[in-house]
Amino acid sequence: MVKELKTKQVEGIRIIQHVLPHTTESVEVIPIGDVHVGDEFFDEKMLKRWIDYILEKENRYVILNGDLMDMALTTSISDTYGAKMSPSQQVQYVAKMLSPIKDRVLAFGTGNHSERVYRSTGIDVDYLLALELGLKDKYLTPSSFF
Repeated sequence: MVKELKTKQVEGIRIIQHVLPHTTESVEVIPIGDVHVGDEFFDEKMLKRWIDYILEKENRYVILNGDLMDMALTTSISDTYGAKMSPSQQVQYVAKMLSPIKDRVLAFGTGNHSERVYRSTGIDVDYLLALELGLKDKYLTPSSFF
């Protein structure tokens, strides 16, 4: 678990620094992105396997790389009519799935699927998800370097 979190701005770039327990000998960082919850081809079993894998050892941490949700709109390339969940259901589902590993998240970046919702509606669904998970201080937008 992350012991301490520090953020600062350097030349307009937000930097997130984590202090891990001094007993940590090694760290494994798992990027999770392009999950596309809500899409008809979303692989729930694979996401559950990744979450279980992360929870198996205390030295495993996560970077959320965006496109966790499909967020199909009628004006987007994604198949709105083939979607298995509404956008709000996608946010609720991802929050529930990621809740067990929320303390392992080092940073949370947004993706183009959520950006399309923002451009169309002004609603930042990734920010709402970050708030739901208590990860506001780890949320980076509009783009990030990890």
